[in-house]
Amino acid sequence: MYVHNMLKKLDSFFKNIALWVIKIYQYTLSPDKGLPSFWLKWKVCRHEPHCSQYAVEHLQEHGFVKSIIPIMDRVSNCTAGHGIIIDPVPKNTTSPSHNKLKVVFFSSAPIGISFLEELHNDKDFEIIWVVTQPDQSSGRGMKMKANIIKTKALELLGAKATSLIQTPHTLKLRSKQYPWEGQEFYNWIKDIHPDYLVVIAYWKIIPQTILGIPTIAPINIHGSLLPHYRGASPIQTALLNGDKETGITIMKMSAGLDEGDSIAQLPITLDPTVTTLKLIDLFIEKGPQFTVDTLKKYHQGGLKTSPQDNSKATFTYKITKEQWEINPFTESLDEVVRKYNAYYLRPKIYFYHNNKRFIIEEITLDLKKYKDHKDEVSVDKKYNLNPAAQDMMIKAEWKKSIHREEWKKGYVK
Repeated sequence: MYVHNMLKKLDSFFKNIALWVIKIYQYTLSPDKGLPSFWLKWKVCRHEPHCSQYAVEHLQEHGFVKSIIPIMDRVSNCTAGHGIIIDPVPKNTTSPSHNKLKVVFFSSAPIGISFLEELHNDKDFEIIWVVTQPDQSSGRGMKMKANIIKTKALELLGAKATSLIQTPHTLKLRSKQYPWEGQEFYNWIKDIHPDYLVVIAYWKIIPQTILGIPTIAPINIHGSLLPHYRGASPIQTALLNGDKETGITIMKMSAGLDEGDSIAQLPITLDPTVTTLKLIDLFIEKGPQFTVDTLKKYHQGGLKTSPQDNSKATFTYKITKEQWEINPFTESLDEVVRKYNAYYLRPKIYFYHNNKRFIIEEITLDLKKYKDHKDEVSVDKKYNLNPAAQDMMIKAEWKKSIHREEWKKGYVK
């Protein structure tokens, strides 16, 4: 036992020295991250992860002695050329992580962050890849900026993050613009055999060839109680229709748009004070733990899939700018509140008065009076608010928000 412990300490000692040397090289001379990377990235080494990063990950996963030969073999066979060769570090099958459920996580929106964190923090899951949208230029300088999912993944996954985050332009096997990218993605994900694909607000179509790869299931987290509101804007549509209830559906993905079999649903109650922001916050509060519990139960056989009733399916549609405009002097309070709730985050509802455009930033309701007065106009001919509306914050273009009474004094003549 003493000799065994000493050998482990020596292995750890040499591993740390090797990691220190490699990381100095990475940030000085490496064509991947160092000073020459501006000219030489992908030109000297076309492996993904890059050979130096592969060495770091192999040492961290397997230790010094077991890493020497694989690292030397990888480096000696590294050649320049066209196209990226995806060659991840093999997992240590003797480690506790070998029994974890392997997840490839797809998302491109802020709502995905809490789901990513929950999966990352749960001991029964291992995130083996995070797939998100490519970096995009923004700002006056048009500098490249990573989306929020990539930023969070870099924070959570640490040293391994660079090889675990992928930002493909396409997942199609045959693409004229990116002829090799989809095929490389397919080859890698097929070889690594994930247990789950977990998808929430990814915003790209995932081909059936990829959906058939996971050993358990490809999972989509959808923001409605399917088969209601299939499509891209279920949150806004539920609020726009004044529904009393919506929720989250965990479904097994299929080729059709949100047509896959349902695994579990989480109902969420709505009232006229629930805006898009509040509903997203409810999803973030309740959804991640519900998702993790559902994936575990499904894996253990405690949940079965059930087909959706296609005859009851309803669909969401693209939101157009014409929908944002209201007329508070002719539309009922209920109509205005529904639009206000649905478009609360973006772009917000607006109206015209005396050829000037005004945005309604906030509406404060008296729920006790709402049922009795919701069908009356929002603002009467004397500019008085509906009795169920306690206040409105109104904003003229390029001005700050003001209370409805201030607006009335300043803009009503």
